[in-house]
Amino acid sequence: PGAQTPGQATIPSADASTVLQKTLGFFIEEAVAFRDRLFATVAVRTDQNSAFGTNFQRVYYPKASLSWILSEENFFPTFDWLNQLRLRGAVGASGVQPGPNDADRTFTVTTTSIANTDVSGLRSQQLGNPDLKPERSTEFEAGFDTQLFGSRANLEVTYYNKQTKDALVNMVLAPSAGTAVTSQLTNLAAVKNYG
Repeated sequence: PGAQTPGQATIPSADASTVLQKTLGFFIEEAVAFRDRLFATVAVRTDQNSAFGTNFQRVYYPKASLSWILSEENFFPTFDWLNQLRLRGAVGASGVQPGPNDADRTFTVTTTSIANTDVSGLRSQQLGNPDLKPERSTEFEAGFDTQLFGSRANLEVTYYNKQTKDALVNMVLAPSAGTAVTSQLTNLAAVKNYG
């Protein structure tokens, strides 16, 4: 109602796109407890991903943790104000996958006029990177937990140290490289944080 031209009566167009990415992963974990005081966990995860470069196939992410309720041991002295003391530590790795097509080399079609004749050609759209791999973070964490004054107060102290390497960064390419592409995704940087 109220339309004055045929174009106003048309149905808006819709489109869709699909991005395919495949991951094959395996995970194995073992957790054990000793006398309900000492708890340990070890695990490893491995991934293959279609986003990895052709020169990189598989990544492994191990982890391990240990927790010990020290106040349950016979040799630990008893205090009226301390109900429980637990020591804990863990180390593990994780990662961030590249985008689904970041490692692929792609081209775009272009038309150029040569001697007043249009000629089709190919131009780089994305350089790709056969050595592309995921970002990898490894973190160590240690600390203790206490319950104080008849479990009315809790105190938790933790130290952590996290190192990320092979961070995914768009590296700027010099114009003299002779390509229409201005950057290439590469594993370049490292980041460290702790506290």
